[in-house]
Amino acid sequence: MQDRALTVRPMKADEHSQVVALIIEGLTERWGTYDAAKNLDLAQFPENFTDSLILVASNGGAPLGVGILRPSNNEESEIVRMSVRRELRRTGIAGKILAELLAAAHKNGTKTVRVETTATWRSAVAFYEKYGFCRTHMHEGDQHFALEL
Repeated sequence: MQDRALTVRPMKADEHSQVVALIIEGLTERWGTYDAAKNLDLAQFPENFTDSLILVASNGGAPLGVGILRPSNNEESEIVRMSVRRELRRTGIAGKILAELLAAAHKNGTKTVRVETTATWRSAVAFYEKYGFCRTHMHEGDQHFALEL
């Protein structure tokens, strides 16, 4: 993929089913299966993210990556549902999405951005640490991080 062809932009109204499929594809890969009961936010997507910024990376076609910035309160936001197509991982797509989400958080006055990922997903843990997120705590198998802006 040519870097200059990649764009990161807000999700278009007609892309929500493709974005959900991308997220489910990533979850299925990581867990070996997909359990809809553990991912209820995806059942009513994008309605469950009406106050959120949903960004997709694409090169003019279907979404290649996604990330969502969800405000928690006046000074905190969280990043959820980061996912990139398996064959395109380690190409910089997730970093570009994350940079745009962090820029939007900063612009909106967010002081702290939080994220969590399954602790055994070493590549995800390493990704957030690479971008300056600090581990805050573990809870029920999830590693929690924070980044002060």
